[in-house]
Amino acid sequence: GASPHGVALNHRAAESLCPPPAPSLHRTPSLASPYTFLSPTRAHAHHCDTHTHIMVLKLYWNAMSTPSRLVHHFCIASGIEVELVNVDLMAGEQKTRSYLEVNPDGKVPAIDDDGFTMGESFAIVRYLANKHRSPLFPIGQPEPQAKVDMVSEVVKHSILLPTGQLVYNKVIAVALGKPQDKQAIESGEQALNRALASFDGIYFQTDPKFVIGSSITLADVALASALSALSLVDVDLAPYAHISAWFQHMQQTDPFKVAQSPLYAAAAKISPNK
Repeated sequence: GASPHGVALNHRAAESLCPPPAPSLHRTPSLASPYTFLSPTRAHAHHCDTHTHIMVLKLYWNAMSTPSRLVHHFCIASGIEVELVNVDLMAGEQKTRSYLEVNPDGKVPAIDDDGFTMGESFAIVRYLANKHRSPLFPIGQPEPQAKVDMVSEVVKHSILLPTGQLVYNKVIAVALGKPQDKQAIESGEQALNRALASFDGIYFQTDPKFVIGSSITLADVALASALSALSLVDVDLAPYAHISAWFQHMQQTDPFKVAQSPLYAAAAKISPNK
């Protein structure tokens, strides 16, 4: 037979090297049904480390997508090898049948990790942190993990969401020839200013180069992804001294340059004045 990784297995030999796992609900999303459950043989092949076949993680992304850049940045900063697969959002590739097989939600980012597919940026990075034991999200250390998780959620809900409102209405909608939602722009700017002022006063206490603690975490990657997008809509960070100094440092780091810089070239293609 063949394993899900394409490696021929002698199942009797495999069982002698690796005891069968307990019954489990290994599952992978598919278009045909919400989940395709692995057969006992396939589940066993997944369970047994004796026949490991390493495949490079595929990240379906678009440089204009802030959540996409967040996942890419996390991978680079964590030392996780990744193959980028561009999804042309302006052409609607995210709604094609082939892409919907990867992510039925029709959004980016999504990953294909040797046949296991999933979407949602924060869920993706938590999965990758768990699998690769990334120090950016310290799995198995309850208090540090909870702290990083908490601050990352603050960034997600209070900074990333209004950032998305502003970028869509000031850049994307214009490029698509769609009307701008002036009310969304106004409410987004107000929410963002409140969030940045609050964040600036609470974090960067241990080391001004990091949001919390003395090393890079998911919280730094999330904030960097939001602020790189804000540069497209001319948000002035000067009133937020800690954030401004932190971002100047972050922009000089190699993971930032690799993961976030493609945004500017992509933005120039759809909005030449950016």
